[in-house]
Amino acid sequence: MVGCQESLQDRAEREAREYTKKNCPRVINQMMVLDSTAFDKATSTFFHYYTISGAADDREHIEKIKKEMREGLIKELHENTTNIIFKKAGFSYRYVMFSKNDGSVLYDTTLKKEDYQ
Repeated sequence: MVGCQESLQDRAEREAREYTKKNCPRVINQMMVLDSTAFDKATSTFFHYYTISGAADDREHIEKIKKEMREGLIKELHENTTNIIFKKAGFSYRYVMFSKNDGSVLYDTTLKKEDYQ
């Protein structure tokens, strides 16, 4: 008898979809909302889509702090234990932040295994 078993990529895709359905939009703070999460099997990448508003919705400001933003995301991902199985598999994490004012991309970065381990 052969049992069906969900692949790690299928599990990641399902969990991202379920997280979005149950938790999004999710207010991070008064200027940031997590709109959705997704998973791309072809690249083994989790996507996190945010909307930035208020004073933070400023391209020049984001440009000045993008290094600190990336360092914060790396720290958060490194310390996050809920997705350890995906990190051990070397999955990537892409963060895309959009302006609430005009819908343009304010920040876009991808963290790979070598960044967070």
